[in-house]
Amino acid sequence: MARIKQRQDDGQVFERFLTAHTSARFLCRKVDMADLANELIPMLSILQVAHERLVAREASRVLILIVKCIRAKLVSMNQAQDLFQLDGAALDALLNYLDLPPKQDLASHLSNVRRCAKP
Repeated sequence: MARIKQRQDDGQVFERFLTAHTSARFLCRKVDMADLANELIPMLSILQVAHERLVAREASRVLILIVKCIRAKLVSMNQAQDLFQLDGAALDALLNYLDLPPKQDLASHLSNVRRCAKP
């Protein structure tokens, strides 16, 4: 039972690290690898960045799929807002996304729209 609890705690620490809510040094201390921290920190930081890229790529893929479904009239605007918990500004940004230059990252574009929309 203690081993399961320890794995859950370790899992939470890894999740916090991958979502940039804890440092690589803290992760090393938490999993009893503090003596290797100087060697592990650069590798863990690269891993964290790679994870963020994968998440952003998947989020962009899903968001583009939403746009395509709306344009193909498979999903209504209201359904998309309800299903994906999008506000009107985010949904408008999604629908206008395909008109933007192709180098623009959709996830960061939506983050910028949300920042501008907040009072």
